[in-house]
Amino acid sequence: NRERERERESMSTARGGLLAIQTKKAESVSLTGAIGTYCRLTYADRGEGVVNDALSDLQDVDKLRAEILTNSNTADKQAEQLLKYYGMLSAMELRFPISKDGSHINGLTFVWWDAFKSSKKEKQQNINFEKCSILFNLAALHSQHAIDQDRQTSEGLKVACKKFQEAAGVFSYMKDHVSMRTDAPHPLDISPDASKMLEQLMLAQAQECVFEKAMNEGKSEGVCARLGKQCYLFYMEVVSIIAGSALNNHMDKSWTAHLKSKCLYFSAESEMLMAEAERKKDEASMGPQIARLRFADLKLRECEKTAKAANNFILEATKNLSQVVGSRLQKAVKDNETIYLEKVPPHDAVPKISEASMVKSVQPENLKKTSGDVFVGLVPDSSAKVVSKYTELVDTLIKGEKDKLASSTDEARTKLRELELPDLLLALQSSDGRLLETILSEALRERIAEVNSYGGVKHCFELAKELQGLRNVGTEMLNAAEQELDAEAAADSSEREKFKEQWAIPASATLTGGL
Repeated sequence: NRERERERESMSTARGGLLAIQTKKAESVSLTGAIGTYCRLTYADRGEGVVNDALSDLQDVDKLRAEILTNSNTADKQAEQLLKYYGMLSAMELRFPISKDGSHINGLTFVWWDAFKSSKKEKQQNINFEKCSILFNLAALHSQHAIDQDRQTSEGLKVACKKFQEAAGVFSYMKDHVSMRTDAPHPLDISPDASKMLEQLMLAQAQECVFEKAMNEGKSEGVCARLGKQCYLFYMEVVSIIAGSALNNHMDKSWTAHLKSKCLYFSAESEMLMAEAERKKDEASMGPQIARLRFADLKLRECEKTAKAANNFILEATKNLSQVVGSRLQKAVKDNETIYLEKVPPHDAVPKISEASMVKSVQPENLKKTSGDVFVGLVPDSSAKVVSKYTELVDTLIKGEKDKLASSTDEARTKLRELELPDLLLALQSSDGRLLETILSEALRERIAEVNSYGGVKHCFELAKELQGLRNVGTEMLNAAEQELDAEAAADSSEREKFKEQWAIPASATLTGGL
């Protein structure tokens, strides 16, 4: 047990290292010069003060870009500046069209070097090329921050995992929203394929931090095996993306060797851990354990060859793990040959290890926000047209509702006039009889006088009561008559059925139908 603990400790601290992404380098450029001319010509009608404010904002943007390129601040400060600059670029994109088009700002060219081939320079007259490069550098900073953490401690592993997930989130956002908007052919280091590949790489390394933390904290071999299997799957996805795209000839061979070594390494370690988990569960079940250990040993031999083209760090980690697997395999085979005598199945026949993914891409919340601090007075023409159209629609809607209200008001007045309202209500509420005579028509006053001569409202209620009584009597008589008619019709039907054609009396329905 002590020997296995020592093996566990040594493996948890060295798995061939992790990769940080290097930031892209750029040439300086004056935004104020090219964009300033367009601003003066296009937005002159907004007033001199608005234009001057916009030119001042352009100078601030220029200053911030120059500070970013010097790369002299702390990682956190650099990330803050990149996010701020990205928001400014989003605000500029709405107001200043930058492209090769003759009617656009075509005198401004952004120049950036390739992140994976430092001698290769890309240039485009497209603000999305600038935005993409800024996002790339933001993600790269997160990856560098992650690498700088002390992964010997749980806290360091947590921070590293968080930063790798944030880097994955930025690469994911870049892939979904910006990469495809650069000019074709898309620069390879910021292409959709590269963005997807780097997102998966960051997730693989975040998952590896979770795996290392679980190993350091003594989690069960079964749990660690599932975490390691997911590391293998993430790294396999990275290798697959590179192999199936133009990145295969673009990336440095040591990169691909490192990634393939990681696949082989985690494939072996997860199998070794699962073999140990099965041994603890049932020590007599030697066949599957030996099959897993043989598979792990095979993968590590392959990994050793591949790692030679990567780096000494992963080569050393592979040799250390190979010694552990070899020792366990030798002991397992010896025990099986002398004690258990179990048949060893092929590796394909043993249960597959189910993966456990514990990480995801985390996009910064403020990436989608446009900076509201710059170019406030410059409402883009497209936005102005939309606002103008919206205003027209609102005015039309209000006019229509007003017309409907006026029509309804006229109808209500006509109806009230027919009912002699509200004059009648005012007269009834008043105790002054003279007001009644003034407001009510002569015909209505004569009818009221006639009703009053018979006893007024009281007489009306008595008449209503009498009418209700007469109605009840009439209803009872009608019901009795209907019942007699139904009885007569039933008797007629019965006798007609009995005597057939001898019953010569006309049918009841023909005689009582009118009733």
